[in-house]
Amino acid sequence: QIQSYQASLTGYLQRLTNLTRRVEIMETGGISYTQLDFELLKLEMKQIETLVIELRESMDGSNTLVEALYLEVHNISIMVNQLESYDKNNVLVVRREIASLRKRLEDCEKNQHNGTLPPVNYGSCDHGGLVNISKPFVVQLNWLGFSYRFGGWGKDFCSGANQDAYWVAPLNTDARMMNTLRFYSAYDNLLLYKGATEKVLTKNPSYGVYDYSSCAKVEE
Repeated sequence: QIQSYQASLTGYLQRLTNLTRRVEIMETGGISYTQLDFELLKLEMKQIETLVIELRESMDGSNTLVEALYLEVHNISIMVNQLESYDKNNVLVVRREIASLRKRLEDCEKNQHNGTLPPVNYGSCDHGGLVNISKPFVVQLNWLGFSYRFGGWGKDFCSGANQDAYWVAPLNTDARMMNTLRFYSAYDNLLLYKGATEKVLTKNPSYGVYDYSSCAKVEE
């Protein structure tokens, strides 16, 4: 059944590529908005949404990448349904979102070929070295929006730390400094922007710079 999903994903990836090209032509003035077949766009997104729902149900919600992909597809589907009333700037946003979705579908397809990695005993080096290093992949935009494209996120693997907790630290639009970071008690909460604890860094009055001391200490 997974092979069937892979074949379907490959087909939809090609259709998303064609869809992105059509929106790019529309963006550059090659065709007007009224000439674009919006009903076909909505139908294509509905088919993709159905496929991801089936894939999600087959894995019983155990694959975090598929769960994140499901949320993304659902959001894109809503945006496509509203596309007819969008102005040009919003159409550009839709084009970027579709490109991001296409990349995530590709990642999902590749991960189907990867075997399950052995469990890791966090806080210990008894496994003999690094188990695996993957290429960076985009999970979703941070809560500050598309303009904040740089930053970091991850887990605290220190001994005794909450192994389910995640932190997100977007840089400012200058891609050099940050003044806000958030903590999430679980990966699913990070994906849903749910239950975040926010830490806002303050400026040192003496030097006029942000104070990064104790930035990871969060009151319970």
